[in-house]
Amino acid sequence: LIHNVLEVGKISVADINSAFGSTVASTIETLTVDREQQWDTVYKQGYYKNISLGFKGGCQVKVLDKLDNMYRLGLNPDDTIRLRYLSEIRKHVLPLASDFLPSIESYMTTLADEVESTGHFSLPELEK
Repeated sequence: LIHNVLEVGKISVADINSAFGSTVASTIETLTVDREQQWDTVYKQGYYKNISLGFKGGCQVKVLDKLDNMYRLGLNPDDTIRLRYLSEIRKHVLPLASDFLPSIESYMTTLADEVESTGHFSLPELEK
């Protein structure tokens, strides 16, 4: 529930460590994306490698967070962002799912295919 707290909150790693312990604090720190480098392929490779070498629960949180985000990806009107996001899912997240949540890997693959083939929807189209 608190995996994005460093990105969106005014809380420090020390605060997380104090409240939840060092495993949670270091896992959240590892999961936090540097938004200035988020589309840099070398950065992303290292980012996902660090996640995969960390706490298993962190890997599972990343997979489930991306799964959740895929449900609303079609609302993003920017084709480039959608395609980059789906590329990240295929290159980095599906392998994590295979290793740490294999029961949902097939579902995520199918969902990524459907999101890619469907493209963009505006909210009025969804309400029909």
